[in-house]
Amino acid sequence: MMNIALIGCGAIGSSVLELLKNEARLQVRWVLVPEAAKAQALEVVARHAPQAQVVPALPADARPDLIVECAGHAAIEEHVLPALARGVPAVVASIGAMSAPGMAEKVQAA
Repeated sequence: MMNIALIGCGAIGSSVLELLKNEARLQVRWVLVPEAAKAQALEVVARHAPQAQVVPALPADARPDLIVECAGHAAIEEHVLPALARGVPAVVASIGAMSAPGMAEKVQAA
């Protein structure tokens, strides 16, 4: 089973959770959201991924097989780059964020 960390639980993140909820080989274990978005995320996670922890950052002992970004530029800086540095592969849904000056180079370097 592939364990996934999902960054963001807005429109895109919620849709990803809904699409993955019946995939036996894929399990979202962590949903990373800022504290201000936690209440909404808890509701969505309860419906689509009740096994997932809603956390502000990936726990130090977490070992996801993949991190999926659905939250924009700041999330790449805050969560994706550190995950890549830990050796966790990532999928970036917010491709517009990759056009920010230096972002593609940062991701490649990580």
